Amino acid sequence: MPTPLRRLLLLLTLAAAPAYPQAEPLRVGMEQERPLKGTTPAVFTAKLSQGDILHAIITQSGTDVAATLRDPAGQTVFIADANNGAYGPETIAYIAAAPGEYRLEIRLGAAATAGPFSLRVEALGSASPAQRDLAAAFAHFAAAEAGRRLRTPAGRDTAIAKYPLALTAFTAAGDRYHQAITRLSLGLALANSSQFRPALDHFEPAAQIFASLGDQRRLAVARNTIGGMFEVLGDPIRSRDSYQLALNAHRANADRAGEALLLSNLGILEVTLGNYPAALSNYRLALPIVAATGDRRREALMRHNLAVTHLGLGDAVEAGTLLKAALATRLAVSDSRGVADSLGALGAVQLVSNQPAAAIPFFEQSLTLVIANGDKRSEAQIRRSLGEALKRLGRYAEAEQHQKTALALSRAAQDRRHTAIVLESLADTVLLAGDPARALPFAETALAEFRAIFDRSSEARAAATLARIRAALGDLAAARSQIEASLQISETIRGEAAVQDRGLYLAARHDSYEFYIGLLMQLRDPAAAFAVSERARARSLLDMLAEARSEPAARINFIASQLVARYGRPEAQPLLDQLRELESARRKTEESNPRYTNTIALPRLQNELLDAGSVLLEYSLGAERSFVWVISNTDFRSFTLPPRAVIDAQAQALLTLLPKHDAPAIAAAARALSDSILAPVAPFLTAGRILIVSDGALQRVPFAMLPLPGRAEPLVTTHETVSLPSASTIALLRAESPSHKPPTKSIAIFADPVFTGAPAPFRMLEHLQPEAPSISVRTIPSLPFTRREAESIVRLTPKPTTLLALGTKASRAAALDPGLADYRFIHFATHGYLDPERPSLSALLLSFRNEKNEPEDGYLRVSDIYNLHFNADLVVLSACQTGLGRDVRGEGLVGLPRAFLYAGAPRVVVSLWNVSDQATAELMTIFYRRMLKDRLRPAAALRQAQLDLRKQSRWASPFYWAAFIQQGEWR
Repeated sequence: MPTPLRRLLLLLTLAAAPAYPQAEPLRVGMEQERPLKGTTPAVFTAKLSQGDILHAIITQSGTDVAATLRDPAGQTVFIADANNGAYGPETIAYIAAAPGEYRLEIRLGAAATAGPFSLRVEALGSASPAQRDLAAAFAHFAAAEAGRRLRTPAGRDTAIAKYPLALTAFTAAGDRYHQAITRLSLGLALANSSQFRPALDHFEPAAQIFASLGDQRRLAVARNTIGGMFEVLGDPIRSRDSYQLALNAHRANADRAGEALLLSNLGILEVTLGNYPAALSNYRLALPIVAATGDRRREALMRHNLAVTHLGLGDAVEAGTLLKAALATRLAVSDSRGVADSLGALGAVQLVSNQPAAAIPFFEQSLTLVIANGDKRSEAQIRRSLGEALKRLGRYAEAEQHQKTALALSRAAQDRRHTAIVLESLADTVLLAGDPARALPFAETALAEFRAIFDRSSEARAAATLARIRAALGDLAAARSQIEASLQISETIRGEAAVQDRGLYLAARHDSYEFYIGLLMQLRDPAAAFAVSERARARSLLDMLAEARSEPAARINFIASQLVARYGRPEAQPLLDQLRELESARRKTEESNPRYTNTIALPRLQNELLDAGSVLLEYSLGAERSFVWVISNTDFRSFTLPPRAVIDAQAQALLTLLPKHDAPAIAAAARALSDSILAPVAPFLTAGRILIVSDGALQRVPFAMLPLPGRAEPLVTTHETVSLPSASTIALLRAESPSHKPPTKSIAIFADPVFTGAPAPFRMLEHLQPEAPSISVRTIPSLPFTRREAESIVRLTPKPTTLLALGTKASRAAALDPGLADYRFIHFATHGYLDPERPSLSALLLSFRNEKNEPEDGYLRVSDIYNLHFNADLVVLSACQTGLGRDVRGEGLVGLPRAFLYAGAPRVVVSLWNVSDQATAELMTIFYRRMLKDRLRPAAALRQAQLDLRKQSRWASPFYWAAFIQQGEWR
């Protein structure tokens, strides 16, 4: 078999082509445009003496061509096929080594079927010294390009050696276009060798030159590659900016294929960030573009990427459906590499579904194909995935064997990044096999590699793996230092991200926080563990509350709301430019104001925020064990609880029983959960109020319905219960209170909206059946008891100070009226809608008809609420599941409540399940009577209303009285 170098020589010494009768002689100054079709080339001849130069330029204007120059013996002596696609020049600059007739053949590129080209002969005859230098430059360039096209390590080495020689010559000649093209190609060769930072050093100057030349097409390509480099180097923010600039350039050029490519790249980036909703948006925009081109291969690729995104969202069912469709298309078009990719992704679906045994056949089929294709890089990736499946089955020796093969393949391909990824996987496998000492060098090498290529995200992950190994070796101090270093990197990356991305980024690192908490508890430092728990939770909410009244924040959120409808369109670019400027201003404010970056310290929590009548319970659920911290203004304690799986299962069992009204079964399930999470802390719950920072499935359980161990009655009979996203949240809520303008009016109520003709959302909270998630509701039922609820509440307060918006008056426009800031209480009695993929589109449903019976938008979305400003003491969402949202690990439930907290409400009352319309009307009437007539604080009034409702036999089940909880300030 020929060596890579031999193949390079063969490429430059192809057999002589047959003679073509249509050959036309070249002459100096000759200019002509010719069509090409199929495989027939255009052929030209030139008689050259030894030392003569042939300098010709072929201009491509939408048709990709390649030119081959043959000597009198028919041997290939020069190939012009630059890395510039179907636009720009292909240049021949050759000094004849022997006299005779030379033949120039111009053919269509591999992807072209027909089209024109134009040819201009610049020089033909005796070469001047400057022309000889030019020919030498293009000789180096052609040799480098030939090496690049080989797609082998040896070919890349040749390209990396030759491109700098060409670049020096082009720079000396002042040929700026070829300087840029050479830098672009050299950067690609370096990137393919995993030399990402050196590659970026060439891409940036190339982009600047293309911009100065006005070459928007090449500029788009350069911006795309820059985005790719920033992505692998762990700088997703600059990556996104570069991709967006490239996307705009492709759109300006009406380059639909380029547009689809950039949308796909943006999608891949968002997946890396964990921002799956944005990734879905990009892929959905790209898919119809690709489908319109008829490119079935690329369409299958888009469906594949869509599937991977759904997989990241945990939707294995939808991912599997999309992958099967992509697989069918790839089989139909004989895309062997694509088939291998889809089979591998189907294996990943099984892994996500916790079915590692079912994943193995998919990986094995994929592996067979990639080996047959000679695709070493994909083989390395599949073997790593196969090793992951075997590892989960406890088959550590087999897993290690595949990972070591993957390691050898990645090293042979000079793929430094994947080599490091495999090393980290190998370290984890060996650690789980019980040999941390042998795992140590794998993890240390992986960490060093990630640092060397400036991949910060992977460096953080590898440092966390190394921390686990150090802990297993018994070196807990070193483990603590390593995990802290890992999280410091993650915190830095998080700080550079836009606020809306931060929670998703840290959610992907939550396992590291969980490990750190467990390690600190093992080190008997519960105070430090509590501090890490606070660092790990509700951080994006804290950021938003900290910035809520700043000018940059107000503008950022206004512009972000505009981008919801414009994301991915050309008109989005000016908005993105403004966002970048405002984000820069915001970061400067953060750097100078510690309230943005510091979570609350334990002494301040105890001395300044907790009163004598309150005790705080903060939960952290872990895979091996969970913890709870019990904090009062005079005491601090910690306890170990069962693993997350046990607690989540008990919570889910209780929630499943509630709608069945089986009192004995509900009581037994509540006792079981209480024994797990309240038994250790029961002796310390002597205060009348319990503040709860929950985690996992506990976020969906109202603690008011749980009994203390050994008692039959629920907590509501003895304690107030208030929920908090984090302990640090209350400090920021109180910091905002002095800036609130005292409301001048009493209450604004929105109730009984008109849903006639409403476009029902895909997931209506009250009616979505888990066993049939694809059901789309066609009609939205009215809520007649909400009118009665509203009228009963209004009777409790003077009429001039109230706003009663019923029927068509309960409109989105009324809810967005700035005058709403004048009301002390704001009450929505309507349906709620949760969009778990895009929390910003979750909404309250208001009237879809105006007073003229004309249709109008009735969705009051989360994105709308973020742009409001309330001075209210309380917002009540008297609707179903308004307290729920997308469960982002560490962030908690992202949805309606935090939007109202951000908008200025210090406390929000929400529901955790599908409430009864009639029971809710009764509860809310009592609740407001207790506040307005008996002057009780909201938390005390809610508890008393629940007690009063519970006494009525028809509403005695906790299903009716326990659904509503208060979040936020308790004072």
